[in-house]
Amino acid sequence: MEERMKTKKSVFKKFIAMSLLLNLALTPTVAVIGNTVYAEKSNTYEDEKLPDFCLPAIDKKTGKKITKEITLKVKTHPDFADWGEDEYEITSVNGIFDFTEVEDKGNLYTIEIVGNTDYQFSNIKKDKKDLYILKFDELKKTMRTSNFNGDEVQINSIIFEKTSNNDEEEKEPEIENKKVTIQDIDVVFEDGTPVPDGINFHTFNKENKDMEDYVTKNGKLKGVEAPVGNRMKLGISTDKDKYTLKLDNEYGNYIWFKANKDGIAKYYDEVSGKTSSNEVKKLIVVKKSDLVGTKPENGKLTKKVLEVFDTTTHKTVTEDNVKFVVTGGGEVKEFVSKNGKVELELYKNTDYTINIVRALEYTFKMNGFKFRINDDDSVVTDTKEKVERLNVYQGSYLVRIYVIHGGKHVTKSIDFKIEEIGSDSVQIKRNENNFLNFDASIGKSYKITMKDKDSEYYLEKSIEFTVVKDPEDGLYWPKVAEGDSSQGKDRKVKAVFLKRYDGVGNDIPGLGGNDSETPCPSCPDNSNDVCEISKSKVKTLPITVKLPEGADKKDVKFKLFNSSKQRYEGEFSLDENGQLPSLELFEKNSYFLQLVSFKYFMHNKHFEAAKEGQFPYAFKDKKELKELVVKENTFKTLNDGTYEMDIKFVKDNRPLVNEEIQFISENHTTKATTDELGHLKVRLMEDVTYVTKPTNEKLIIDTFPLVVKDKTEWGVPGIKYVFDHSSCGSAEVIKVKDKILGRTNGSITCKPGNSTIKGMDFKDLFLISNHLDKADYQQLKDKDVMVLDLVLVNTLRQNCERTKLAYGEFEILRRVAANKKVVAVYYLNGDKKEDLKFEQSNDIVKNSDVHSIGIYPLVIEYEKAGLDFPDNNKQEVKNEWKLINDEWYRFDKDGNMIKDSWFEENGKWYYLESNGTMSKNEWVLVDGNWYFANASGRIASNEWFIVNGSWYFANTSGRIASNEWFMVNGIWYFANASGRIAANEWFMVDGNWYYAENDGHIAQSKTLNINNINYTFDSNGVLVK
Repeated sequence: MEERMKTKKSVFKKFIAMSLLLNLALTPTVAVIGNTVYAEKSNTYEDEKLPDFCLPAIDKKTGKKITKEITLKVKTHPDFADWGEDEYEITSVNGIFDFTEVEDKGNLYTIEIVGNTDYQFSNIKKDKKDLYILKFDELKKTMRTSNFNGDEVQINSIIFEKTSNNDEEEKEPEIENKKVTIQDIDVVFEDGTPVPDGINFHTFNKENKDMEDYVTKNGKLKGVEAPVGNRMKLGISTDKDKYTLKLDNEYGNYIWFKANKDGIAKYYDEVSGKTSSNEVKKLIVVKKSDLVGTKPENGKLTKKVLEVFDTTTHKTVTEDNVKFVVTGGGEVKEFVSKNGKVELELYKNTDYTINIVRALEYTFKMNGFKFRINDDDSVVTDTKEKVERLNVYQGSYLVRIYVIHGGKHVTKSIDFKIEEIGSDSVQIKRNENNFLNFDASIGKSYKITMKDKDSEYYLEKSIEFTVVKDPEDGLYWPKVAEGDSSQGKDRKVKAVFLKRYDGVGNDIPGLGGNDSETPCPSCPDNSNDVCEISKSKVKTLPITVKLPEGADKKDVKFKLFNSSKQRYEGEFSLDENGQLPSLELFEKNSYFLQLVSFKYFMHNKHFEAAKEGQFPYAFKDKKELKELVVKENTFKTLNDGTYEMDIKFVKDNRPLVNEEIQFISENHTTKATTDELGHLKVRLMEDVTYVTKPTNEKLIIDTFPLVVKDKTEWGVPGIKYVFDHSSCGSAEVIKVKDKILGRTNGSITCKPGNSTIKGMDFKDLFLISNHLDKADYQQLKDKDVMVLDLVLVNTLRQNCERTKLAYGEFEILRRVAANKKVVAVYYLNGDKKEDLKFEQSNDIVKNSDVHSIGIYPLVIEYEKAGLDFPDNNKQEVKNEWKLINDEWYRFDKDGNMIKDSWFEENGKWYYLESNGTMSKNEWVLVDGNWYFANASGRIASNEWFIVNGSWYFANTSGRIASNEWFMVNGIWYFANASGRIAANEWFMVDGNWYYAENDGHIAQSKTLNINNINYTFDSNGVLVK
C-alpha cells in the first residue's frame, strides 16, 4: 500500500469526540437501528472477498471497477477537531481502497478526492457544510455515509462518475465477457462412482440468456464454456426427471458459478450476489428413484406442522397455497401451506427430501434438503440439525419487455440504464432478440432511461415502475404508477416506446390495436407495415442430422409447423445422405421443426428463412441452423406435439375447484378437470391457439386465444408456457365467472374499415381482410361471390403470428356494394359449407351467431342474374319439389319456399339451405353438429361413408361422430375432431395411447409390431409397453 500521512492525537480528544457523537445519536449502534438503508452494488461488478474496511472503486457509467489510481483524503470532521485531527491519504491499488489504517474508527470523517481528476463522488452524501461524510461501524465492520437528516446509507463500494463528457475512458483489459473453457468437472454418485455416459446438462447465461448443452462422458463434464464474470447456471436438463444434484446437504437441479480469465469456475451465491473462493470441481448426482425409497413396514403416519418463513423479508409467508413436494417412504406427495404453515403427514423414522414447487403465483425459492421425523416428533436433517420451519427466499425477477417504435420491434442495439430508485444499483442492458432483459426485486422501484444519446431514437420520458402482485391474476408484474396510462389500462410494463428524431412513424400506436363501436369505421391500421407479410418462398440448404450411434434414419421424421400462419406445412424424412432435405419456407415467417419418433428425442427447433440457398436462421440460438442433434428418447413417450401444461382457474379470486374445462382449437380439442387448488394439467400443442370453455353451462370465460409458446431463451431448453395470444401476457391464471355476467365484449376493424368483428376484447391484435380468388374453389366457379380471409394478427411475436379462434360468439360486419343483394353467407371448409345467419342493410351485411374466426374462408354470395325463378313460370308451386336452374327447391303447402331448415319425406331427411337450395354431395353444419348429404340429397344416417378417401360414420340421427369412441357390431372405433375414423395410426385420449389398425379396429388384448418395435395393448386398447 502507498505511504499514508497521519497525525497523533491524545486519548482525551478521542473521549470527548465520542461523547459528542453519543449526544448527537449518531453512533454506529443507534444508526443501525431503524434508519440504515443498505445500498446495493452494481450488477456488472464481480464481487471479491475483501478484508474489512476495504471498498472497491466503481465507475457508475460502466458498473466496472476503476483500476486507475485515485487518491482520497480522509480527515476528521471540523466539528470534532477541537483537540486535534487525523488525516490520511489513501490511494487505490488495483481498484481497491484500504481504510484499515484509520485508527480512530469511532470518529466522524470527511472525504475528498485529491488532485486533478475526471471523477466525482456519486454515492457519498454531503452535510449542510457541503462536506462529504464517511463513518465506520466497528461492530458490523462496515462503512456508511450520512447527510445528518436521517438519510444514512451503508456503502459497499465508492461509486464515481465522470465530471465531463470526455469519452476517453480508461482502457481496461479486454477480459470481461470473453468466453473461456472452464476446468473439467467430475460427475459422480454419492458413493464416488462415475455416472454413466450421456446424462444431459446445460448451461444458462443469466446476462444474455444463451444456453449450451453438454453430456457426461467417462464420469466428467468437459469443454464447458462461459464468458468471464457472467452469472452462469449449470444443471441437469432433459434428465431432471431421473436425477438431481446434491449440493452440500441440499438438493437441486443446478448450481450457480462465475468463471475467471483463467477458466476457473467458482461457486456464486444467487441471494447474496457474492462469489465463493471454492472451485467447482465435482458434481454429486442422486437418482430420484433412490430418494423415493420404499414404504416402511408397519409404518405409522404422523402429522407435523412447520412454519413457512421468508428469509428475504424476515417474515412468515402469509399467502396460502405455497406448494411443497416431499419424496420418500415409497411415494412422492405434495403439501400446500395455509396461514403461514404447512401440515405434513408422513411416516416416522423414514428418510424424506423436501423442496418447493415453483409457480407463477409466488416467487419463492428453496434449497431442498433431506430430513426425518423422530419418535419424539422432532424434525431433523441428515446432519442432525433441528428443523423448526421451512426457510424460503425470493430470487430476482426477470423483467422482459419489448423495445418498440411505430408498432415495430426496434432491431437496432441500444444500451439502456436501469436504476433502482433509492439505491446505487445500476444495470446497463442492451436489447437483444426483440427483448430488453434485466433483473428486478419484488417490491422495489426502478427507472429506465437510455444510457447514451442515440443518433436515431430517443425516449420521450423515463419509465418508472415497481414490481408488485396484481390483484386480478395474483401474479407479479412490473407496473407503472396509478394514473400513468403509457403502458395501457392494466399499467403492466410491456415495452419501451421510442420515438425518432425525424418524426417518421411517431404517430403510429406503440402496440397497435383499435376498438370502435361504429359498424365499419374508417380507421388507421399499420399491420402491413408492422408485419411485412410475405407470400414469397425461398429454398434452404439441406440440414445435417446427427443421430445416436446405430440409429436407423428410417425411424426419424420431422414435422414442419408454420407459427406465423398457424399450420403444419409438411412431414419430412431424411434423404440418402442422412440430411433433412431442403425446405421451402415463406420469407419473414416463423417455423419450428418437431421430431416425430417413439425412439428418439429432440427439442423443437425454431427458425426463420434467411435467403435463397442459405441455412435457416435459428433466432433462439442466434445462429444458422446447420445441424439437428437427435438423442435417445429416455422418457419413452411418443412425441405427438403436445405438452403438459399446468394452468390455474379462479372465480371471484378463489380457486375454481372440480370443474371441467374444454380447450378448443382448429385441429386439437381436449379437456381436463381442476383440482382442490384450482389447477389442472392438460396436454396442448405448441403454437396452436385454443379457446377455453367450462363444461358447466352456468359458467363462462371471456373469449381469448390461449397459446403454448416455447421459452427456451428463458433458461431451460424446451420449456413451455401458456400466454394470451392477443396481448402476449401470461395465461397461467384464467378467470371464470357466472354466465349471467356475460362476456367482455369489444370490436376490431380492418383497414380501410370494410370489415369489423365483435365478440371479445381483441387487445393488441390487428385485423387484416384478404381477398381470395374464387377460381381456387371449384364449387364457387358459377357463383357471384366475395371470398375473404379474415386474419387476426399478433404483431408482437417473432415475424407476427396468426390467431385462429375455434370457438366463441362473434358478429361480423362487412361493407358490400350497395347495388348487390346478398343471398347467402357461409364458411367454406373444403367440400363442407357452414351457413351463417345474416341480414343486409344497404351496404352493410351483419353476420350473427358466428362461432369461429380466421379458420375458414368467408364467402359472401350475391344474387346472380339468370339464376332467379323464370318469369314465365306462372304456375303456383305448393307442397312439392321444384328443379330450377339445376338446383332442387322445396315448397310447403302454402307455396312458401322452405329455407334454412330440415325436411323429412318417406323416412328420409334433407336439408334446405338459407337460399332454399337442397344440400347434396356436401357437408352440412347445423347447431354445431356435422351431417352429410349424399348425391340425392339424403342425409346419411346409421351408416358408413367415404369422402376423399377417408371413412366417416353417421349415427342414427345423422350426426357425424367426432372426437369420440363408438361401437359398431361389437367393434370399437375412434373418430377424431374432424370426424375422420382413425386408421393405421396412433392417437391419445385422456393421457393414454391407443392404436387404430388399418381397418380402423382398435388394437385390444394383443401385441403389434409397428415400425419394427413390439407394442402391447390391454383389453381396453391402452398401450402398456
